[in-house]
Amino acid sequence: MVRAATTARGMTLVELLAGLLVASLIGSTVIVSLSINGHAHARYMHVHRDDDAAWLILAAVASDPVEANWPLVGHTLRHGKSRQPFADGVRSLRFRPEEGGLVELRLTLADGRTFSRVSPKP
Repeated sequence: MVRAATTARGMTLVELLAGLLVASLIGSTVIVSLSINGHAHARYMHVHRDDDAAWLILAAVASDPVEANWPLVGHTLRHGKSRQPFADGVRSLRFRPEEGGLVELRLTLADGRTFSRVSPKP
């Protein structure tokens, strides 16, 4: 028995190839999973960047809530007398008077999402 243990050889080529096959399958599965997770995270962050942009647009409009100062040409919101382009991807910007000297600013993006904010009238 002692002699059999001392003459044992290492893995055979078939065992080595089978082990490498299993390891490569596990590695491929992990890489695909991480890739899918990365794409989902990128889509999630893209949506949140659009949300942040919408809130920034509303903040800028709230600082000057006069409807005549914010014309919409196509999907581009413009500002001021010079009509400089201010933001793209805007479907509509509505100013709704509220009680107490307030105005509701309702921004709708080109993809249909709506954001709203109340601001004092100038």
